[in-house]
Amino acid sequence: MCITAALWADDKETFNTESLLIGADAMARGGSYIAGAGSSPLFQNFAVSTAPKFSFTAFTLMSALNYLSAAYAQNGFALGVLTLQDSAGYNRDENNNLTGGQINYSDSTIYGSYGLALGSLNLGLRLKYVSRSLSEIASARGYALDFSGLYTLNDHWSFGLAAANISQSSLLWADGRAEMFPVNTILGVKYSIFGREDKLNLFADLRLEYNDFFNCLGLEWKPLPLFALRGGLTQVSAWQEDREIKLFQPAAGLGLNLFGFSFDYAFNPDADLADSVSHFFTLGYTFGSAAQPAAGSDDLSSEAEQSAAAAGAADTDTTLDTDTELMPNGRRRIYKDILHLPQEDQLIIEDLGYLDMYKPAEIDEPAADTDNTDK
Repeated sequence: MCITAALWADDKETFNTESLLIGADAMARGGSYIAGAGSSPLFQNFAVSTAPKFSFTAFTLMSALNYLSAAYAQNGFALGVLTLQDSAGYNRDENNNLTGGQINYSDSTIYGSYGLALGSLNLGLRLKYVSRSLSEIASARGYALDFSGLYTLNDHWSFGLAAANISQSSLLWADGRAEMFPVNTILGVKYSIFGREDKLNLFADLRLEYNDFFNCLGLEWKPLPLFALRGGLTQVSAWQEDREIKLFQPAAGLGLNLFGFSFDYAFNPDADLADSVSHFFTLGYTFGSAAQPAAGSDDLSSEAEQSAAAAGAADTDTTLDTDTELMPNGRRRIYKDILHLPQEDQLIIEDLGYLDMYKPAEIDEPAADTDNTDK
């Protein structure tokens, strides 16, 4: 197996499996994600605060490597785990005779992150502890620190940054060998064509990996608030006639979001890997709502809107401007009279409303008698 061979390579930089962490929604956009909030805050831009949310991803790589990642995020904090399990064959002698049991490879990483919101700027740190072993032959331990940031300029533009392994202990093997975690950087931009409506978004990421640059381009269209279609291109390196070249590989997928549950699927083909790695699934559940990143403003109209909202707050029992408040999944609220209900009930009613299955009763209020207010 390629992973087993990597364990014994002379290269002092260890291999990296975190490109598989980003979730099916990001993979469907060609791997572009850093300038927006996605299905798994811990494994995408962990600077973004989120509602209580659980996400889970699992698949089989090359028909042998079992992959599982799970994460829980709430109010800026997030915890998660990544596990890889592989059978690397059996112990044999020089004559290819069996001499022992099966050789198993294990790779486990525990993650913890915290994101801090400073107005339109979000900053995050993520600490990870890595443990690897090859049966009883070898084992290694190490930790590293990652950084990410997100700046929301306005309702249309946001910019993201991530730097992996900016501080590390290196991966120390029991036999004394040491491997460095690769220092990778991502710069990205997201453009929402329709602003707060969030119906059509363009993504572009530039990745610096192993002293080379790679591009990721993505598109996300939401014809319905509960449904998303995604597509993208990711740039990869390949060998052709004994020379290394760069190619763009297509990707596509979809997403569903209903009653707090989210399901994302991506088809991301790779000619060098088995068919089983082409299909990615991510499941998630959001328990409540969280504040969205505040947008910086270069538009004087936003100040007028804020002043009007402040003036109207004195005349209403609800201090939130429900016309512009977003739901945890990024959708705009459509009902103004349910803020007193629990968040779970609000999510259900909003979903039923988008499906045209909930029609609140209209109450005719008596007209105010402005001419005889003292009578």
